[in-house]
Amino acid sequence: MAENTTNRSSRFGTGLVIYVLIFLILSAAGLIFFYDWLAAYEATRPIYAVEAYEAQLRSAGLGAETVARLRAVDHEVQSDAEIKASADAILREATLIKSSAQSTGDRQAYQVRAGGNVLGTVYFEAKGEKKFNLRAWISTEEDYDFSAYLEPLSFSVPEDYTVFVNGHPLGGGYITEQDIRYQTLSDYYDEYRSLPTMVTYSVGILGNADVSMTDGSGSPVSPEDRTEMHFLDTADSGTRSRLSDFAREFVSDYVQFTADVGGSHYVYYSQLQQMIRPGSPLLDRMAQSLGSFGYTTTRSCKIIEDRVNICMSFSRGVYFVDYSYTTETVGSAEAVKDSRNVRLVMEEEGDRLLVTDMTYY
Repeated sequence: MAENTTNRSSRFGTGLVIYVLIFLILSAAGLIFFYDWLAAYEATRPIYAVEAYEAQLRSAGLGAETVARLRAVDHEVQSDAEIKASADAILREATLIKSSAQSTGDRQAYQVRAGGNVLGTVYFEAKGEKKFNLRAWISTEEDYDFSAYLEPLSFSVPEDYTVFVNGHPLGGGYITEQDIRYQTLSDYYDEYRSLPTMVTYSVGILGNADVSMTDGSGSPVSPEDRTEMHFLDTADSGTRSRLSDFAREFVSDYVQFTADVGGSHYVYYSQLQQMIRPGSPLLDRMAQSLGSFGYTTTRSCKIIEDRVNICMSFSRGVYFVDYSYTTETVGSAEAVKDSRNVRLVMEEEGDRLLVTDMTYY
């Protein structure tokens, strides 16, 4: 009798365990089914797709296809990887805000905003895969425009220079202005028709840009040399040495003449006559000034510092020199220093140079 009772208890315990296991399995299956259905239901709400898109945008950024289609971004001078990196950095702070004016019941539009700028619009529609006869909302169209974040770059350089942005040379399609006159030569273009001009390259870059240049010979140009003074200083070493020596000698005599050192203005005028083109306005001005000299106390006037900034050829046998110098003048009082800048135009005559124009600036 006790054995029967024990068997019945054992069978009951086994059945109870099986029942509990079945219950747990069915409950788990039910919960899985319920949560699966709940997820499908949640996906039928547009806001669920919007939040998921926003999270994906902040964590992973734009997809490769979207990057390749970006408008207003230059894909020639920036690789898609460089563009994506810059765009994703901006989008880490992005938020999506519904645009009621662009939305309908079947299609909802959300503006992507970051830093106070609208970067684009994303459209959502119920076109996802059906589940439990419910269709999920998904993003169906992206329209991005990073124009507000483009860094405009502009470079005015000699016509034979090449500008590189991120290692890519800018071609003729990037030239926005041609025949730009050098400010340094502005007073000479009407008389000398063959003077050089510049072109301007312009490009918009998303993010940082590595800019470099090469001159007409292909040699690199350092950032500190991207100036008119460097662009125009094109004489070869031999010509530069000759022009520099002549400019120093001429200007030295000229400052002695104008300072009337020791009352010897006629002496210096006579020396300068040999270095100036006869009939030039410069020589006429100097001749007219002779009568204005009077008693002088200037004992000496000498150049103590100087720098030749530009040596170049205007045309065959015609040269231009930009020269800076500092003089020290000694008279009846203490010595006075004065710094000046002068531009000289000179021409070949046989084996010598003659000044045709001199301008202080």
